[in-house]
Amino acid sequence: MKLQHHIITTLPMAAISFGLTRSWGGLIGIFIGGILIDIDHFIEFWHDQGSTINLKAFIQFGNSGLSTRLFILFHSFELIPLLLIGFILTNNQLFIGITLGLILHLFLDYANLVSRFGYRWYSIIVFSFIFRLCHQFQANRIIKVIK
Repeated sequence: MKLQHHIITTLPMAAISFGLTRSWGGLIGIFIGGILIDIDHFIEFWHDQGSTINLKAFIQFGNSGLSTRLFILFHSFELIPLLLIGFILTNNQLFIGITLGLILHLFLDYANLVSRFGYRWYSIIVFSFIFRLCHQFQANRIIKVIK
């Protein structure tokens, strides 16, 4: 999903959340989970393009869907229970915000996979770190299963 779409959808969620809770931690967390988790795509970018920090090239690469690896460490369902445990242990709203933003982000990325790339409904499994690990993070192997 394109960065601007994540921004457009995250802003209202953050505004509503802040309006209801007045929590700066929750607000910041929603931005982290809704937008900033895409920073994990740099790992694939560097793997395929070399260790450059060219933001324009990074965004074009991310929008192309041509990565040879799918590390996407922060795009993982397995993080959700860990974030909730973090909230339970600390009562810090940041954890809830990140969780909400992450869920929104993954939903939007999933919708993009199905609508833009024609992946099957069960392609949501791509957001499992364990699934990607079992396929050695190789995009061609993962795509073969979910497309």
